[in-house]
Amino acid sequence: MKIRVDEEALEQIALRLRAMGTPLRLRLLHALEGRELSVGRLVEEVGSQQATVSNQLRVLWHAGLVSRRREGSVVYYGLADARVMEICRTMCHTLSGALTRRLASIERGRRAILTPREDRRDARSLRPERMRLAGSAKRS
Repeated sequence: MKIRVDEEALEQIALRLRAMGTPLRLRLLHALEGRELSVGRLVEEVGSQQATVSNQLRVLWHAGLVSRRREGSVVYYGLADARVMEICRTMCHTLSGALTRRLASIERGRRAILTPREDRRDARSLRPERMRLAGSAKRS
């Protein structure tokens, strides 16, 4: 049975997925997994400019993916819900499987290209002989 999802819920889901849609924002989420960090520490962790990190954290905060708290003049960020990392892990597993299949396909193509033509021709000419021998083996 299909569950009907209302439009507002779909909009909220899309907002969160869009907010996760850049490598820098994903690095920020990953850096925050299991801990709170200040903007300055996040700048060091992700290797980006302070203004850029602050802007990207604002996007993540507006989407409800990170929480923030102020301690004096320092703002600390953390994951609003640790389950957001499950989405990241699911995507990594999906990508890993797709890349494994793609690498296997590329390797088969590479071997076909690197196999000298005469070897391929010899292999094709042996097929009828192999088939004849296989057929006689079945009859025995």
